[in-house]
Amino acid sequence: MDQRELLFLLTQGPEDPDRARFALHAALVAASSGLGVTVYLALRAVHWACAAHEGDALHADIRALVDQVRAAGGSVECCSACMERHCAPPGAAHEHEHASKLESGVRMAGLASLVRRASSGARTITF
Repeated sequence: MDQRELLFLLTQGPEDPDRARFALHAALVAASSGLGVTVYLALRAVHWACAAHEGDALHADIRALVDQVRAAGGSVECCSACMERHCAPPGAAHEHEHASKLESGVRMAGLASLVRRASSGARTITF
C-alpha cells in the first residue's frame, strides 16, 4: 500500500456538521495535493451517504463536499453495518426494511476494508 495514502474515518453525522465539514475539507486538501484519500463514513456519518436525506439543506451542504473529494480523486466508502441502522428515512417503522440507497459515488464497504487499509500502512485520521 502506498505510504502516501490517508484514510479519513468520519463518525459525525447531523449532530455535529462542523466536524463533518472539517473532516471533508481536510480530505479534499489531501486529495487535491495528489495523496491517495479514502473517506470512510461510519456510525452517524453514514447519514451523509444516504439518498433518503437528500432533501435536507444540511445534507446538501455536506454532500457537496463529498462530491468535491471524489472529483479530486478521493474515494468515499460507507460502513455496511452502520447503513442499515442510520439510513432509514425519518419515521420508518422498521429501519431495516426501509434502508435507503446510497448516494451515487459512495461505495458500501465492511469493517474489513477499514481494517485492511489501516493494517497495510494507511495513515488514519479520525473525526
